[in-house]
Amino acid sequence: MHQEKKALLLKTNECIEHISVVGFPKSGNTWLARLFADILGAPVRQGAMRGNPEIAAEINERLTRQADSQFDIRKEHFLPASYFREVDEVPARIVYIYRDVRDVLISAFFYKSRCREADVRIKSYVSLLFKPYALFCYWKCRRKLSKYVKTFSEKGWGGPVGSWRQHIAEWHKVNDQQPDIEFAFISYEELVKDTASTVLQAIHKLKLPIPSDEHLQNAVERQSFASQKRYFEQLPGDSNVPLGKEFNVNFLRKGIIGDWKNFLSRRMGRIVHEHQGETLLRLGYESDPEWYEKI
Repeated sequence: MHQEKKALLLKTNECIEHISVVGFPKSGNTWLARLFADILGAPVRQGAMRGNPEIAAEINERLTRQADSQFDIRKEHFLPASYFREVDEVPARIVYIYRDVRDVLISAFFYKSRCREADVRIKSYVSLLFKPYALFCYWKCRRKLSKYVKTFSEKGWGGPVGSWRQHIAEWHKVNDQQPDIEFAFISYEELVKDTASTVLQAIHKLKLPIPSDEHLQNAVERQSFASQKRYFEQLPGDSNVPLGKEFNVNFLRKGIIGDWKNFLSRRMGRIVHEHQGETLLRLGYESDPEWYEKI
């Protein structure tokens, strides 16, 4: 009986089509994975980063049609070489999301550090002259940010994820060299500005079933930043969600475009440009090669 169940499970898995949502960390991967899961009624599965709780999979409990879906979603961060070495099978479809590296950097900094935004946001030292503790916190956190900008700009996330420019370049190369894989590229900024149209374009590109306008709009609303933030904030403290309620609330942070302007100094901008500037210009995030001089 056990062997029969195992054979049935293998046969079922053969019918499932895997869709990988790939992107550099803090680029909107979780949001996009949940969006595709909601639209397709598909569960989010563990990807190449085995052993790590997949917070995007929290949506599985809220999907009512996941058992009947012919798709499943895998959220991935690895560079192609590491990714293809880890996955059980190459997916037929990959959607790649990218985001302005400066916003990625700031989001990553707050994700990894314990600094408060108020202690990092650019301000005049004069305004802190009579607030010694606030001045100390500001100096300490600005120093941390300065060090992180240098490390991140040079090495990125490191390990199997690499740097931002490397990540984007190598996944574009996969698109060029693997014609059997359906690819769609999405910018985080386009997704924020017009979520429904951007996702629909990707669905067409990936040759996926086209949802009705109502279903698409409902999924977009359910998975919007504001809705998700509100959902996690209203959960009881003992809720059984991956990594806990507090982590999920903090993980979402703000998600706005151009937040880096509140934190990066001209000197920091110059460091980012030195290592990532060519890709920033190529992707159209800046048109002036000396953009950092305007900070």
